[in-house]
Amino acid sequence: MQKKESGTSRRIRIQASDGSGSFSGYLALPRSGSGPGLVIAQEIFGINHTMREVADYYAE
Repeated sequence: MQKKESGTSRRIRIQASDGSGSFSGYLALPRSGSGPGLVIAQEIFGINHTMREVADYYAE
């Protein structure tokens, strides 16, 4: 998998629907600016480089 640079991908905060707080996420959008994006939620160890790279790959 090749690394791609994306100015549209970023870390986000997702509010819990029950109002108990928020958690980390990552939003990967295609460079073209059109089409669906991909949101991943944090696992126990956080959103690491590999998870961001895979999300960017699939968003493209």
